[in-house]
Amino acid sequence: MSIIHRNRRSFLRGLGGSVLSLPFLQSLAPSHLQAQADAVPLRLVVFVSKFGVYARNWHETSVDPSERLEDNAHAMPLADFGDRSINRVLGNRFRRFYPKMNLIRGLDSPSREQNHNTSIPLSASCSGRKSTTGTGERINAFPVSSHSIDALLDERIYGAEPHLRAIRIAPFMNLSGGAMRWISISHRDGMSIPSETSMRATYNRLFGDLADVESAGPTAQERQISALDAALPEVRRTLEARRLSGADRRTLEQYLDRVNELRSDIAGRRSAVCSVPGVQALEVDGYDHAREIYDSLNEMIVSSFTCDLTRIAIINGTHATANPRHVIFHGNSHHEVREPGQDHDDTDRDYYQTQAGYFFDLAERMDSVVEANGRTMLDNSILLWTNTQGAGDGHRCNNIPIVTLGSGGGQIRTGQFLDYQQRPIQYEQDRYQWRPVGRFYSYLLQDIMRCFGLGPSDWEMLGEGNGFGDHERAERANYWNDYLNRKNARLPGFLV
Repeated sequence: MSIIHRNRRSFLRGLGGSVLSLPFLQSLAPSHLQAQADAVPLRLVVFVSKFGVYARNWHETSVDPSERLEDNAHAMPLADFGDRSINRVLGNRFRRFYPKMNLIRGLDSPSREQNHNTSIPLSASCSGRKSTTGTGERINAFPVSSHSIDALLDERIYGAEPHLRAIRIAPFMNLSGGAMRWISISHRDGMSIPSETSMRATYNRLFGDLADVESAGPTAQERQISALDAALPEVRRTLEARRLSGADRRTLEQYLDRVNELRSDIAGRRSAVCSVPGVQALEVDGYDHAREIYDSLNEMIVSSFTCDLTRIAIINGTHATANPRHVIFHGNSHHEVREPGQDHDDTDRDYYQTQAGYFFDLAERMDSVVEANGRTMLDNSILLWTNTQGAGDGHRCNNIPIVTLGSGGGQIRTGQFLDYQQRPIQYEQDRYQWRPVGRFYSYLLQDIMRCFGLGPSDWEMLGEGNGFGDHERAERANYWNDYLNRKNARLPGFLV
């Protein structure tokens, strides 16, 4: 029966429900494709910057979260920033990511000793201990936990041996001088896991023994476009019906415009098809080529995730990477109080704006790839941008700068500014300044591991109830007692 002989309003409601309210049309996929969609893996990307950031560049904000989640935990929607800048680094350049992003303030890693080049990003340890690798090379800031989060995950999340357990790369570490080459953020069984410095070596490990692979059958993107195209002829025939009222005609024309916009949006995205990337920067080197190198690195990560060659990527950023002011950054990066001045402020800001560009470029690439479950690769992943130290002066791990992107397949609440500073503000005295006290950074890493199905039995490496990371220094501070009694707690408002 022709659609024009049915009740027109029922027709409009029916099309609206089957197409526009379900823009990815997952319900139209055959059962075997539904099973494929359910099998889309969760991935983790951690982008690590070095040596802290000036507090006035990162935590300067015109708003203060007021929605109380629980004691000393508050939130607000990132959308409430409007046109205002989040901080001097991010500004409002990345507003399109606000629905998929979290900005987190007030996470600390208070350890017994604190030092340079900590392993906090993956081990929640700001300890200044020293140890050695198997070659006798000195390692600074060796973690209390014998495993970093990436090492725990790469032993537990794969059903079969993957092509590569994790990408661990520091693209510019070989240019940082001998004093910097021992920086380590990944650990397994009490030993350092080195980061690869060669783009060519990383590419060969991922794709060297693979030919171009094309996926069999239609992609999710092709199925979505096909379903929309199947509906359009009936819509156009209905528009030609003489009995169609003017109001219904306008409603249907608006609907047709929305369908065409949706089709254009889907067609403009990449479908998740496994192929070897044609990267352009495998042989170039040096800070002058930083943009090319990070472009190629980001493309390699997206391709390796699409082909399911690995599900973990750790990018160990280096302090001088593509500094726009051509200044070696280490000299003033964590000396905010001792070396004040506009030039130092601007150098710090420019460096982190460059790092933000690399991080959000990867997010944009991942968000342009539609996977079998109808979500983008970014939605099916967890991206974390963090730092080896906190915001402010000295070598401390207080108020660590943190951005997360992606919902981990719907497990993480996004679009939030989360604040875990104690209220009224409590402070810890440093050599140079007073620092506000927050919650444990380890809670964030534990919540990420929970998204992958891990629990306390996986990360309690040093005994029952220990939690993850280094809590030794905190055990001597009265204002940490409540948190110490809940070492395996979750971050309020972070997980769904």
